[in-house]
Amino acid sequence: MSAHQAMMFQQLSSKITFINHAPSELSEEGAALLADLGIPVVNHAIQDLEFGQSGQLKAAKLDNGERLQAQSLIVASRMNANADLYLSLGGELSEHPLGTFIKANETCATEVPGVYAVGNGSNLGAMVMAAAASGTLAGAAINADLLNSKLVKP
Repeated sequence: MSAHQAMMFQQLSSKITFINHAPSELSEEGAALLADLGIPVVNHAIQDLEFGQSGQLKAAKLDNGERLQAQSLIVASRMNANADLYLSLGGELSEHPLGTFIKANETCATEVPGVYAVGNGSNLGAMVMAAAASGTLAGAAINADLLNSKLVKP
């Protein structure tokens, strides 16, 4: 996803350089995308950062000794659901290019009976409003399940 992020940042500035910190992880498709957009690629890991007296970034120092001037540095994050409780109940995490998440259906129910997952725990792309809405949806589904459980005859 880092090549995609570079593509988005290129809309904001013409001064983008892609530092390929882990060269084996950049796909051929990603490299081609960067080349098509004219974004230079540096295939070296960042070893250190250099800051000015006021605390602003001045440069990235690479593992080959090169010093690359920079005003900002964007790092692609990997999100992982905080799922210790879910895992202890027998659930399993699902993999996504952005990280790990708890797989849930449209009512937020998981594969573990009686357990629901909402927000970024089940949708890595959910922003604040979508995450909050999923909690409301799960609450309604839980309420329906509780009401329906009263109708089931033993």
